[in-house]
Amino acid sequence: MITCSINEKTFSKEDHDKIVELSEEFFDTEHDENQIPSEEITYKFNTINFPLSLNIIKDGSKVIGQTFILPSKKKDMLDFISGKINERELFYRIKSCERNNFDSLYIVSALIIPEYRNKGIALGALKKHLEVSGKEFDFFPNLFCWIFSKEGEKLIEKLSRELEVKILSKNN
Repeated sequence: MITCSINEKTFSKEDHDKIVELSEEFFDTEHDENQIPSEEITYKFNTINFPLSLNIIKDGSKVIGQTFILPSKKKDMLDFISGKINERELFYRIKSCERNNFDSLYIVSALIIPEYRNKGIALGALKKHLEVSGKEFDFFPNLFCWIFSKEGEKLIEKLSRELEVKILSKNN
């Protein structure tokens, strides 16, 4: 059975560490100074600072993917998608921002391991994650993303159509 941690609003440190490992394998942030560094996406950061930022997707006890969303400010997001700042700089701005100053959500990633792809899992998990995050911030905010792959582009197009919202994106 497929489950999402966003429904329970909690996840274990072991599941968190596994998803950081999977994310590093896919995005290779260790070798790209423009991306959010994986080593800074700590269990403490995700559970204390932004408890609804990470949604771990599991099939039974097996971690199969995640969605990662951060609150942000529209001005910072526009700087990011226009290329004025990179994702790492955006992350540091988000970390230093007062919690009540957010007006946007940044869809950082949606990642599903290969054998579970093309089954609607990422789309369903992302929709639920946005729904819960929107309630947390008491608004349906401006949505932004960084399209990192062809699969990601298709996912964002579907999400935009289903939610009937425009999602502004930076393309890889």
